[in-house]
This record gives sequence, structure tokens and C-alpha cells, in this order.
Amino acid sequence: MFEARVGAGIGHAVSLPALMLVGLAVGYIAGMFGLGGGFLLTPTLMYVFGVPAPMAVGSALCQTCGTSLASFLKYRKLKRGEPRIDIVMLGACPGINLLSPESHFVSRW
Repeated sequence: MFEARVGAGIGHAVSLPALMLVGLAVGYIAGMFGLGGGFLLTPTLMYVFGVPAPMAVGSALCQTCGTSLASFLKYRKLKRGEPRIDIVMLGACPGINLLSPESHFVSRW
């Protein structure tokens, strides 16, 4: 009833209440120490729940994007931050999109 199917293809069942408890614990630890929770979330998903590595990394990346967006909006509301950095980061987006198809060359090194 409270399970989700994860993984490529058919996947396997993962307990949603257990995932929620892990998310709560990771969020608490990350907030308490001022760290990103991805370094805790990814191995936990892989080794405790058996989630495939690409999906675990994608989940941590999704969490990071959400946290970054919330932080950005909060700093903008408080009129803090440096607008020039925003321009640099926006300029990096086309470069990332142009070069990401060529990233398979890096894995060969």
C-alpha cells in the first residue's frame, strides 16, 4: 500500500514511510551542520534501499536544485547577493547545454 516501484525496468518496491524518515533525518542532519544532504542521501538510497546509482544521484540532484532555488529566491527577497554572479551563472547555462552531449569523452579518461 505505501510502496513505490523504483529502478530501471520493473524495479523493486521501496517503503514510502521509510523514505520519508530517511528524508527527515537527512534534512535534519544537513540543516544542523549546514551541509548539503546529497552526500548522505545518495549512499543511503543505494546501499539501504537498493536504488540504482543513476536514480540515486538524480534524486540527490533534484533535491539540490530545489534547495538552491529556494535559497536564491530567499536571498533575492532579502536584497542580498551579487547580481553579477547571477549573470555569470546564467551565461554558464548555454555552455552546459552545448557541452553536455560531449561528456562521454570525459568518462574515457
